[in-house]
Amino acid sequence: MLIRPKLEHIRQLVKLGEQNVAESKHKDTYPYDEHFAHNYFKQLIENEHVYIRAISLDDTIHGYIIGAPFHHPWNATLWLGVNIIYVDQCCRGTKWAGALIDDAKEYAKQKGFKEVVMGDNAFDPDRTAVLFKRKGFTLIGNQYGYEIT
Repeated sequence: MLIRPKLEHIRQLVKLGEQNVAESKHKDTYPYDEHFAHNYFKQLIENEHVYIRAISLDDTIHGYIIGAPFHHPWNATLWLGVNIIYVDQCCRGTKWAGALIDDAKEYAKQKGFKEVVMGDNAFDPDRTAVLFKRKGFTLIGNQYGYEIT
């Protein structure tokens, strides 16, 4: 089930964040800081304007997606910028990543946003590119965009 995480989930989110970085091609460039990650997730959860959802199975968090609303710089059009999506290895290939993306698209639609923009996810760009395209996103530079209709 997808949930908006609560403060009680921070430890699990921090652990997943560490896994995310451990799988990253940039783990040496951007070492993991557990204390910073704890504060980061706490701020996200407490900020009602941040979009954050988590995969919760039997009270265990197995993945998350994080984004925030942005205005296009040249007009008042709102879009949801997703900067992190991560799914634990045990849940990959089970449609959970797609469920997170579908939820982001639905959230954006409900909020009246015109677009969802995803970074290329440098942790596994080849795999995420296939997923983003399958979910209707188009590559624009180094990001993927989905226009809300």
